[in-house]
Amino acid sequence: MAPLPLPAHWYDGEFGGAASIASRAFRYGDGLFETMRYRKGRFHLLELHLERLRDGCARLHIPYEREQVLAQLRMGDEYLQGHGIDEACARLTVSREDLPPSFPRPTMKERESSLVEGGAGTNGESPSFPRKRESSLAQPAPGPGMGTGMKSGTDGTESKSGGTGGIREQVGSREQGGAGENRRGYFPPFDVRAVLALSLTPCAPWGSVPPPAKLIYCALRLPPQPALAGLKHANRLEQVLAAREVAAAGADEGLLRGLSGTVVCAVSANLFAAFPDELVTPPVDSCGVDGVMRRHVLRHLAPAAGLPARVARLSPADIERAPELFLTNALIGIRSAASCGGHRFTSTAAADKLRAGMLAWAEAPAESGAQWMDAAG
Repeated sequence: MAPLPLPAHWYDGEFGGAASIASRAFRYGDGLFETMRYRKGRFHLLELHLERLRDGCARLHIPYEREQVLAQLRMGDEYLQGHGIDEACARLTVSREDLPPSFPRPTMKERESSLVEGGAGTNGESPSFPRKRESSLAQPAPGPGMGTGMKSGTDGTESKSGGTGGIREQVGSREQGGAGENRRGYFPPFDVRAVLALSLTPCAPWGSVPPPAKLIYCALRLPPQPALAGLKHANRLEQVLAAREVAAAGADEGLLRGLSGTVVCAVSANLFAAFPDELVTPPVDSCGVDGVMRRHVLRHLAPAAGLPARVARLSPADIERAPELFLTNALIGIRSAASCGGHRFTSTAAADKLRAGMLAWAEAPAESGAQWMDAAG
């Protein structure tokens, strides 16, 4: 059997495209990302991913357009189906970038008109300005699912599907002197667009149950930052440092605490402590990531399984009182914990029940709900 054509990636709508070293995502981590599981033509929990991405873009003032995101995901879906690949891990990154020099800049009158008349746009999206541009890119003949990275506009011109959405004024006019092209570094660009990057990589077979995880408490602490709390933003240095601790200890995962000592999350997952009468997951209102599988457990899986679940702070002493602990993220699903430090967990019953519900939910027809959604939207 020939090796699968993975990994594969798109940048700004171009198959195999590369980001500039001037990219704000490269320089500052100025963006957000979603990691999704793809299986048999669908992206698992796509609506929950889009919900988090939309909310994160609004909080960071990055333009968001649902159709722009779905267009990029369609390219990935077409590529995978064209090569007969049923399962993959997908990472979608949205970064805040400046308009390319070749793109006509909207006039101040157009900006003011769009901001006054368009407001926040429809469906929470940012107001858009005219998008006329002639392509100067030589496009290779597309293979299965590669696409051309281009789509026809309403005026008959072509624009890159990933590259021209959601422009808006962010920091005042050039005439006001200060913000805009004369400033460098951290200051956001004057004319902002969202640039999408999608990467596809192999993943473990769907439904495989990972062995219970050996956990440690990481020495690294998460400081409070409500402005970024819950977001899956592109700066992950705390997780990188914590992952080094986990690797050095020979563990599978690490639990991260806040400065107060309460447990927040794992390095790359959320956590639930299972007590005899309820499930408890820590809040992510001051730090940590509001994971998509965490949302799925709280909103759907736990109620369906008859397991009361709530959000509350957990101390290490609370963790040691729990007979069961499990981790959640969009790729592993639900993984039981075997131990943390010197404490061993004695049950996997809640995790097993929720995992069975997760698998059944994923197999339900797409028409019955938004738990799975075709890439075509």
